[in-house]
Amino acid sequence: MEGYCAVACLGLADGREAGGITGAWLVWYDPAGNNGNGDAAWSHDPADAARFTEWEWAELYASVPANRPRRPDGKPNRPIAMFNLAIVPVRPGELPSIPPAPAADAPQLPVTDAELAARIDEIVAAAAARKASGTSQATPPPSRPPSPEPDPDPDKPDLSEPGALMASLRAMGLI
Repeated sequence: MEGYCAVACLGLADGREAGGITGAWLVWYDPAGNNGNGDAAWSHDPADAARFTEWEWAELYASVPANRPRRPDGKPNRPIAMFNLAIVPVRPGELPSIPPAPAADAPQLPVTDAELAARIDEIVAAAAARKASGTSQATPPPSRPPSPEPDPDPDKPDLSEPGALMASLRAMGLI
């Protein structure tokens, strides 16, 4: 038997809060809405949460809007991927519950100037100890080769030549 799920927003994919939708349930999502930037409705009431089969959610998550299929960086445009989402299994008729937030790995920030100064001293001492022991920092991963340039669209004029833009605008009757 195929399972069902509901989708909760835990924040933005880069770890920041997503404002009022953090902790809210996805009610509906249209990848082509908002001019290809995606449009969604969220609710803090679990009764409003849309229920998807696992297959339905996988298809919706991976969908690319026809009106804006590529992001500016050339990758497929999947607007919902801007969110950090929790996929919560639910039984038919059951209300989903938002899982607790994972414990933060980062230490708590100091709250007073004295605590901040003490934490900075700890960091400096640890760096000095590493330097003295010869322990090196991990090297960054090698950079990826640039993605190949997309093939030019035969229906679009090549505007890289001087005067090509003006000629194209004249051909379209815009000037």
